[in-house]
Parts: sequence; C-alpha cells; structure tokens
Amino acid sequence: MMAMSCAVARPIGIRAHAGRRGGRVVCSGPRRTVARSAIQVGDSVPEVTLYEGTVQFQRAAEVSTGEAFKGKALVVAVPGAFTPGCSQQHLPGFMGAMDDLKALGFDTVACVATNDPHVMEAWGRETGAAGKGVRMLSDKEAKFATALGMASPEPAMTRTKRYTMAIEGGKVTHLFLPVDPATGAKDNPFTYAAHVMDQLKGQ
Repeated sequence: MMAMSCAVARPIGIRAHAGRRGGRVVCSGPRRTVARSAIQVGDSVPEVTLYEGTVQFQRAAEVSTGEAFKGKALVVAVPGAFTPGCSQQHLPGFMGAMDDLKALGFDTVACVATNDPHVMEAWGRETGAAGKGVRMLSDKEAKFATALGMASPEPAMTRTKRYTMAIEGGKVTHLFLPVDPATGAKDNPFTYAAHVMDQLKGQ
C-alpha cells in the first residue's frame, strides 16, 4: 500500500503547504525523490462513473464523480466493505463527525470502495452510515482508484488504497494518506476522522 503514499515529484519531507504537520498531503520521511504517480493537492478530480445501490436492490444508479463530489466533498476511501478496520474504526469516525463536517461547509461525505454497489448499500445500512447521511459509492471497476493512482490489485479483485480526500470546486484541497508524516511509516490513523478533522479545522 505504501508505494503510492508519498508519490509526488518533490523530495519527501516538503509538504504541500507549510506550517502544519500532517496536513493537506501527508508526505514526510527520509529525503528521497520519487516519481509522481498518484493524485495530489491542487489536481482536478478525474471524471469517472461510480455506482450507488438502492434499498430495493434494483439496478444500481450511475453517478459521475463530478456530480457526486460537486461543491465541497469529503471522500473516505476504504479497502473493503464489512472488513474489521473499515467497519470498526475508519467509517464510524466520520459518521460521528458529520455535524462538524456540515459546519465546515461540506455538502457531501462519501465512502468509496471497489465492492459491488449492493454490498456498499448493505454495509451502509448495517453500520448506520447511510442513516447519518454518508453516501456509499461503489467503484466496482476500480476506474476511480486507477485514475487517482490508488488502485491495489489483488488476486480476487482490485481494491482501492486507504485515503481520505477533501474536494472543493472539482479540485483536491486535502489528501490524507496512511503514513506517519514524521517517519514515513505506515500508519492508518492518519486517514481516520480524528486526524483529518484536526487538520480541516485548522485551516
């Protein structure tokens, strides 16, 4: 997962903005230069079709990323629905932060994974995320993950890497990756709500 975690065309350790640790691009660690391969702050969000399941299990609705993430949006990407870490830590944290996110002006909070849209819909009901207003979106063909440089191919399926991304006006404003900004070591909580909310509130 970490191959993409600091994929920017600058020496690692130079953040996208000065003055706040672990902010818009979590990209710190030993100074070395790597080729850019993943999306970064300031980039436009790729236009891709995502899918949204329905309670009645009818045909999933197609929604473009431009429509789904218009205005100000927060995208919470997880490797898999119904998995322990995603179900017990990553998603619930943002469910609990919905009021604060609305106060910060976010129009949409969406959870994205490469699971089937009906699985995503069922997961949203099971966790209570849908009831909290979180949109459960399926990137079932992994086109969004691939366009972002966040795809993680596995034998059974291609998953999305874990990240949290803030979007405004179609552009990435904050990008949180599962890496400790001080050491470059893998650390999932840097994509979780507690860290993300601290950074968003500190704008």
